[in-house]
Amino acid sequence: MKSVGIIGTPGRVPGFFSKSFESNFGSVGGNTGNLVFQYATNSLIDEKKIFFSWTDSPDEINSSCRVLVIPCANQLGVHTDYVARKKFLERLDVPVIVLGLGAQAGAVGPGSAASLAEKISEGTKGWLKEMSLRTHKIFLRGPFTELVCKNLGVDNVETFGCPSNLISKERNLGHVFYKNVKSCNPRRIVLNLGVYSRGKNNYLDVVNLERNIIESSKVEYVGSVAQAPKDLLEYCEGGREVFDRLSDVFSGYDYSPRVSSFYEIDSWRHYLKGFDASVGTRIHGSILSLQCAQPTVLISHDSRTEELSSLMELPRIRLSDCLREEKGVGIKELFSGMQFDPELYTKQRRRMAQQLCELFLHYDVSPSVHLSRIAESDVQGV
Repeated sequence: MKSVGIIGTPGRVPGFFSKSFESNFGSVGGNTGNLVFQYATNSLIDEKKIFFSWTDSPDEINSSCRVLVIPCANQLGVHTDYVARKKFLERLDVPVIVLGLGAQAGAVGPGSAASLAEKISEGTKGWLKEMSLRTHKIFLRGPFTELVCKNLGVDNVETFGCPSNLISKERNLGHVFYKNVKSCNPRRIVLNLGVYSRGKNNYLDVVNLERNIIESSKVEYVGSVAQAPKDLLEYCEGGREVFDRLSDVFSGYDYSPRVSSFYEIDSWRHYLKGFDASVGTRIHGSILSLQCAQPTVLISHDSRTEELSSLMELPRIRLSDCLREEKGVGIKELFSGMQFDPELYTKQRRRMAQQLCELFLHYDVSPSVHLSRIAESDVQGV
């Protein structure tokens, strides 16, 4: 039987240590968080897999694979123009499985969806429609993305979430996580840095909150993890300085802050073992901690994080709610104010597993043992 093809990596950049920064940065698509859902996709399929990039030959996929899995990010937006990917799919003779496609906009709602659909490039529209023609259903990150797709005339879609939420083998993850939150007295925390470009992504609000968390939490140690942007990832490898923005967060410190980045998910997970909790605006950093049952709270700050965290019932708190606190927000305030229901989370996660098992069955793809167990489980609180 032919193999299952996957666009992306198995959750690591092979040989990343000996490769240039530019090579590694390109391999992760400009954001190391992409490795998290690629790692998940690899772990959820129990058969031989071959990994490809969008620059590989479709003919090679046609000859060696019976189906191509495409794990996605927030790729429906004004920031993409996938003419080359559209042409890639036109040469593809095998069906595709599309997981976790999201839309990127400033706000969510019917009017915003229609407006965004009008602004999306012809190349990206064509890419979406070519995937639609080659799949039973496109699995989306949430209802807003569904509205965008339907405004573009693509109806064979279904809200799903992100496969990264299925990494953990723990069927009762919601309750195990919540028990850990209740007993946690964090002394060492990870800050999933949202050091965005100045003037973008609620920049001042985000960095002011991050600085406030560091000052108010009174913890022993703060470890910072970067997923993007390019200059911050380059800084992690001893590249050019980005003190202008780092100093906005770490003002008052007399040393250069140590910021870590990862090109291998198992190394990232191992790093998290040295900490009690994590916080921040980076959704995949938060999801990875959650999959380790480590206390974490996502600070939801835009349409992307709100859509995905709400659908999957992730532990979250809105940035706007944090900003209302006049006395400042430390780690304890974040956890006491977060929105999370372990039963709702567990049920939603089981529904995701069931959706994915049904889709795999449609294409005769073997699900991993742990995915099947999550789909079949009917666990109770602990």
